[in-house]
Amino acid sequence: MRILHCSDLHLGRKVSGSIYSDYFKERYQDFFKAFKYIADFAISKNVDVLMISGDIFDKKDLSPDTLEKAEEIFKSIKDAGIRTIAIEGNHDRIFDFENVSWLEYLKNKSYIVLLRPSVRNGEVFFDPWDGKKGGYFEIEDTRFYGVGYQGINFPEYIKALSELDDDHRNIMLIHTGIGDLKMPGFVSSKDFECIDGKFSYIAGGHLHSKSIQKIGKSSIFIPGSPEYWDIRESDQKGFFVYDTQRESVEFFESYRRKKIEKHLRLTQDSNLEENFMRLFSESAVEKGAMYLINIEIPFGVPLNSDLSEYESFVEKSGALNCTINLRQIENNQIDNESPMSIQEIENSIISKDKNFGSHSRSVTQAIDMLKSANDSDAFEILDKLFEDLVK
Repeated sequence: MRILHCSDLHLGRKVSGSIYSDYFKERYQDFFKAFKYIADFAISKNVDVLMISGDIFDKKDLSPDTLEKAEEIFKSIKDAGIRTIAIEGNHDRIFDFENVSWLEYLKNKSYIVLLRPSVRNGEVFFDPWDGKKGGYFEIEDTRFYGVGYQGINFPEYIKALSELDDDHRNIMLIHTGIGDLKMPGFVSSKDFECIDGKFSYIAGGHLHSKSIQKIGKSSIFIPGSPEYWDIRESDQKGFFVYDTQRESVEFFESYRRKKIEKHLRLTQDSNLEENFMRLFSESAVEKGAMYLINIEIPFGVPLNSDLSEYESFVEKSGALNCTINLRQIENNQIDNESPMSIQEIENSIISKDKNFGSHSRSVTQAIDMLKSANDSDAFEILDKLFEDLVK
């Protein structure tokens, strides 16, 4: 059996900015192009099963156009005789229990097998798929178990799988971050010890960059999102193909919008404009590409320039979009006597934290926005922060 594993498709993703801009329109289509590439690959390579480890959609509320485009691709997969097995991610979940997610709609149309454990009297059960619901699905001698996004409750679902027998090849789909961050959406590698060696393949989702995490005798394969949810994400993105007969796993790069990353490090005396223009003196701006310009400046040194003007220059030169990522770096040689802003003080404190230090700028920005946000905006701000943290 050949199984293609992908995750975090984020279909329907809408970037910030004018809905009439080329950037908005092109990026909306890019996520469907990435998924269609995966579907076409699966069909051309005679894949038997497609696994999606959550976040099929970017938002729980879909536009008719998003659903129509998604259905068209899922139909092509179904018509090719490929079974699609999926779980819900945090972007798919409906927290109003009077409603169901759009993954239920895809399940009812027989496009996907949607795996979801059941909870009865406080205990977690993985019931067999009965055509409408279930915690595991069986094909030949292989059982697929699904654990969608469960937040802080995730370890309880893993414990429920600790008594699995060895009569079948077991595969598990999960949607969670794995690490030492003490926050919803993350689980410690120690929580997997109770199922060590019981699964031949663990299909991970939630993190947007490709990685393979070894945990005891088991490995968690994380393909990353096939398209850039955020331009700051790693370049390693794609999907895995697991061959159960050969017991082999191969990684394939996904189709995605071209991203060009450039770096600029300034000193106290550097001329920003002169150094910025030098970045593009040797090669012209590539039409349709996205640019990420990382600018580092010594901590405490003010940058008296409108960075949006530089972004606009790159975009007018042919780029689809340009994002400048400004980062302050420590420099012990600088005598910083100028007063620090509240944001700089917060960033300085957070940067020393062992868990959040590397994300201090994102955390600081979120804190600043939350100070003036209303209740309806707060969830979106925290959701964006969480995405920044798991990149």
